[in-house]
Amino acid sequence: LHRSARRGHRDTSAPGATGRQRYPRGPWAAIQISGGPGSGKTELLHQVAETARGHALAVGLSGPAPASRGPYTCIAEVLKDMAQGHPKLLDAIPAECRAELERAFDGQLPTTRQRWFVAVREFLVVAAEQSGAVLLLDDLHLAHREAMILVEDLARLTRTHRLAVIIAQRSDARRRPGFEVVELADRHRPQVDQDATVDLPPEVAEALQRV
Repeated sequence: LHRSARRGHRDTSAPGATGRQRYPRGPWAAIQISGGPGSGKTELLHQVAETARGHALAVGLSGPAPASRGPYTCIAEVLKDMAQGHPKLLDAIPAECRAELERAFDGQLPTTRQRWFVAVREFLVVAAEQSGAVLLLDDLHLAHREAMILVEDLARLTRTHRLAVIIAQRSDARRRPGFEVVELADRHRPQVDQDATVDLPPEVAEALQRV
């Protein structure tokens, strides 16, 4: 992966920070992209998705809808995106988990919170084992609190599975537990070439290399 340019930097504002937030040792691949309007957060997520698909990884990309039908809609959409690219993944999980996900893909609420959490974890574990997986969520600060809790739970899977969880939030949103923060500088100019390739920040490139 190309790492010659650095579009962001690790947040070092926390007391005692030395350039990287400190979490338990392990191959974490959970990244929080932070930046204001015009910083290129959404562009970066799309570039990560393109790069990950080029490495044959299972990829899902989504973000909260303004009029979301339920607390987990953005999670359902990102998993649906991943399943459409790798349809055999659904066949590899238990039938009850598959039924739970298919309900969500159709816009229905989970039968229970616990069953939904289990189904999401089962799906991502299988995706991680079969090809490696990258979960990308834009504007997570707009998501329902329940979706945020689930995302923070999924971040723990990145320690033991070939999974990267990369979220984008505005710069004043709270830091998510278990996520390394990458701050993007604001760009107060229009993007001239919409098809231009952007370089991935080193932290993001490293996360993909762990998958």
